[in-house]
Amino acid sequence: MRGRKGRQVELTLAACRFSTALAAVILAVHGAPVTLAHGETPPAVVLNQDKIDWLTAEADAAAHAVDAEVERPLTQQREALYRGMLARGAELIRVINTIEGRLPRLKARVNETMTKANAALERIANGKLQIGMSTEQVRESRGGPSRISLVTTATGVREQWHYGMTVLSFDDGNLVEILLMLTVE
Repeated sequence: MRGRKGRQVELTLAACRFSTALAAVILAVHGAPVTLAHGETPPAVVLNQDKIDWLTAEADAAAHAVDAEVERPLTQQREALYRGMLARGAELIRVINTIEGRLPRLKARVNETMTKANAALERIANGKLQIGMSTEQVRESRGGPSRISLVTTATGVREQWHYGMTVLSFDDGNLVEILLMLTVE
């Protein structure tokens, strides 16, 4: 039977091994020089499984953070968290692409988290809009659209401004409709 102290030592060693593996993965990816203490594994010997374990933990943490934030009321959601997750997701995809086999399921999971973060940013930006706003007010709130199109309706021509997954429709220079698309056009 192992004592409490023995268990603590075991956990500490496991944490050290994980920290060393994590540091080695980061250094191997970024190509930075490293000085290791006696007995530590150099980054060149980091196994793909170490990278996969680290990537999986990071992808899980990112997905959990985005899912938890989405559950909050829209007015309390933090735009910076979503932007941080997009940057983190891009870095994870870059690391995934360095591994032989490219891990399609893990890459899909990271992409799904990034899509949720993008959609949340769209909802936050759209939450600042109100039906009836002028094109100038919308431009001040959202900036310029990625493209503008004209659509013929039964009542005339409607101008549509496209922002990622959002399409804003204007009649006579006033916002009349806000559409959130399932995919980016």
